[in-house]
Amino acid sequence: MADRAAVTPEEVTQRTSWTFFIVKAAVAIITAPYRRTFKLYTWQPLREFRAAEGNRKLMTALARDFKTDKYAELQSVQVAASFCAGATLATLPWSRSQNGYWVADALWFSSLSCSIWAVITSIQTKSILDDLPSKEAMISSLPESEVQRMQRTILRYRKTPGISHWIMIFIWQFPSMTMSYAWATFLAGLTVYICNPFIRDAPWGIRHKVCTIAPTSPCCSRGCLPDTWPRTCTASVFYSEQIR
Repeated sequence: MADRAAVTPEEVTQRTSWTFFIVKAAVAIITAPYRRTFKLYTWQPLREFRAAEGNRKLMTALARDFKTDKYAELQSVQVAASFCAGATLATLPWSRSQNGYWVADALWFSSLSCSIWAVITSIQTKSILDDLPSKEAMISSLPESEVQRMQRTILRYRKTPGISHWIMIFIWQFPSMTMSYAWATFLAGLTVYICNPFIRDAPWGIRHKVCTIAPTSPCCSRGCLPDTWPRTCTASVFYSEQIR
């Protein structure tokens, strides 16, 4: 049996680059609903905080800005997630429709679940921020022990980043992620619900005609409208389920 050919460094680099490209593309697609929020309020501040290690004055200023911005972000997440949960509860049907499409209900229940998780985790994340010194106490004369404690609280590592550090990054961005997914699944479910007749290829019938509107303006009887204008206008609307 012939020996297997040795893999050249160029082939290893090419394979690694393709793997990195696929992983990066997958992450970009998954994080699309909240990518900008993740970069502005989590990834970029934490990267700057890691780069400022050893500079007590700069780390204190970055920690103060991070706490302020993250608090504002979490408050926005709570409001948006609560509003999304209310919209989902108002949209969910009270009775099961035989002509309904199950995907819409599944997306709406997923939206409700993500909204609840967003509210709960935002409250828990605020408790982590409360463990940091107050904004007034974050000054350049902050003791070194407090600076190190802030670093462990925000980054979850002492010397080099490890698994705990990446888990902490995931925790910092989790409320925004679930809130974004809540709205995405809500809108997706609403789209499926509206397009239900087209998905099922439902035929047009008399039951789709929901009202008859007769013009009552005197202008109609005085001949302001053309003779070809119908005296009775029938408004037909597509619904997601046939009206019985």
